[in-house]
Amino acid sequence: MIYECELFFLFYRMESQYRKAAHYYKYRKYNNLYTSLKRPLYQYGGNGKREEIRLAPPYDKDELIDAYIERARNWSSDNIDCFFQIYDDVASQEGLDWLDRLTDEVDMEKFIQKPETIDLIKETVDNSGRMETISDSMCVVLPYSKSTGNVSKILDKMIYRVPINIAGDIGGNSEQMSKYLGYEMTSAQENYNEMTYSIGGIAYTQDKGTIGVCHTWAPNFESQESTDYKKMVKDGELDEDMYEKKMKQILLPLLRCALSVGQKVIESTRKDPNTKITLRLPLIGQGAFLQALDDSERLKCNKVFFRVIKESVSDMDDQLDVALLIFNPDEFEDPVFKDVHSIPVRLGRDDANWEVTDWSESDRLFTYLGRNGGNIVAPQWEHEDVLVLANAWDDFSLIGNGGYADKSVDGFMVSGRFGISNTSYLHNIAFTPSSLDVRRWEWLDA
Repeated sequence: MIYECELFFLFYRMESQYRKAAHYYKYRKYNNLYTSLKRPLYQYGGNGKREEIRLAPPYDKDELIDAYIERARNWSSDNIDCFFQIYDDVASQEGLDWLDRLTDEVDMEKFIQKPETIDLIKETVDNSGRMETISDSMCVVLPYSKSTGNVSKILDKMIYRVPINIAGDIGGNSEQMSKYLGYEMTSAQENYNEMTYSIGGIAYTQDKGTIGVCHTWAPNFESQESTDYKKMVKDGELDEDMYEKKMKQILLPLLRCALSVGQKVIESTRKDPNTKITLRLPLIGQGAFLQALDDSERLKCNKVFFRVIKESVSDMDDQLDVALLIFNPDEFEDPVFKDVHSIPVRLGRDDANWEVTDWSESDRLFTYLGRNGGNIVAPQWEHEDVLVLANAWDDFSLIGNGGYADKSVDGFMVSGRFGISNTSYLHNIAFTPSSLDVRRWEWLDA
């Protein structure tokens, strides 16, 4: 009996020590990451000077996800400025001289520049209710069936992004990325893949209420060196079938994401659940994205885009309307663009150089034309009950790309440059890691 009791206590002590050792190991494993990400991004030392807390990567993906979730609870107007140092040194990249304004001690003011947008973002991160609303509204839609979707690769695509990716060049400060993102530039390059998705959520605006913003990207033919060009163009000729398949994988998830985010806006603003939702959609993947193609191949891309968007809208819930934004209608004056000319014009009729098809209340796909109607970043707002904007993102950068200095829809969208100030920059997973919860994803077999 005594022997059995001694044996019992021996096993108890061994188990207790094992638990302590396991707990200690786990604590040590996560300690550096958690102290760096969970706490505010800087603290004040005994000498009264600000001390930044550094990370020491590499970390595995699960650690990063857990740490992002922990840190998201601690964002505030006091520490968000530090995050923007990830954009430091970007002008060292050849050909990006116009980004000089982002060098030296980069902060939120230099990246966003527009005071109204800066104030709005800071007010939002200080408002736990608003941040929770944004987090709960985040939607991820993928053009794959759940059985074939590669979850690990999709998470890689979502997590390992770079601060700036313009015309194929990579910018950003790798040391600052390690500190605030938990990985280095080389990790982003090594984990790059061709998976695609649409992501979106609620965004607050300065004086236009609550809207939705969805982010996605299309094939890029800006250069013959781009991945998409090498894959889809042979001897200067576009593989039209491959391009059409890719555009379906872009546009169907985007529309579904817009519908879901619009419904979240309705819920948040307590509107009638059946209120119409309007997605304002620029011609993603057209225009400058086709500049490495000759005229005949560009025309193929244009025709595919309009054909796919018509089919996609017809397959979508009739609560969603889609307004195609054509900033420069002159590009579509030629009679070969019958697909464009047949779409009803709701706004900017006087800017059309073709015989306009009249718009009616029953039309679910229509166009907004010209510098006013066709401008995604400076829209007229009186036509929509619930508005969702489509942001033309890219496949490698954080949402926002180069911010105010970036001459693209993506940069204009997050900075509010030339348009409405909004909080869509907070859709980056560093601020809303709820997007990484696979249970929230919607799978489409596109």
